[in-house]
Amino acid sequence: IDVLHAVERILETEWRLAPSLAMKKRIAEMGVWYVGGFCTGLRGEEHLKIDLPGTAKSLKYLEKEKDPHFRFKILGRTKGNLLSGAVFEIPCVGVTEGTNLRPGKWIVRLVSTLRELGITKGKLFQRKLNPGKLMEFEDDFYSLLEKVQATTDLIDPEVVVRDDYGILRSERRGATAHARNMGVLKELVNTINRWRSEEAGAVRLDMADVYTTLEALIPTMLQYSRAF
Repeated sequence: IDVLHAVERILETEWRLAPSLAMKKRIAEMGVWYVGGFCTGLRGEEHLKIDLPGTAKSLKYLEKEKDPHFRFKILGRTKGNLLSGAVFEIPCVGVTEGTNLRPGKWIVRLVSTLRELGITKGKLFQRKLNPGKLMEFEDDFYSLLEKVQATTDLIDPEVVVRDDYGILRSERRGATAHARNMGVLKELVNTINRWRSEEAGAVRLDMADVYTTLEALIPTMLQYSRAF
């Protein structure tokens, strides 16, 4: 969590100094990738399946007096979502109560910047390739950790960041550990992570018949990101 806060401070400075919309887009992407991804336990490949229009539409929920939040709308098959073409949404609070992370700020910045660039369709994370590939985001992802390593004592200088950290799973592992440290129930952690579980109360987010009931579960699911 300390590394994540250091990343957010670096991104905030870079955002203020960004000379162009294109650069702001890259910075906001990493803000959403790191902060939003951490607060929702997304896997690396799931970031590339986030739908821009559906997620942007959910920003209206940030205006709610009770449970202000937005929702990552994920389209398509993932490791945790085995029904081809299935849709699920992962809700995320605008501001966490545990350590005051601000995923809502970064998603608003990214969506606003994309709109200024005339991008309103497709995936939330877009570069040159279609469909997008993780390799297009790796340098930005690792460069931030290297900046943290160079400017703080949070990452041992002997660590080779690009070998020891992974864009695929690092956030998922860190988020899971932090959620448990913050007292989030194991059942809720498993639900958010879409892990297969036989435990009572676990929800299969890839089941079409369950999806229609998720609206009623939003307050419960928000307990996960709120705790961060």
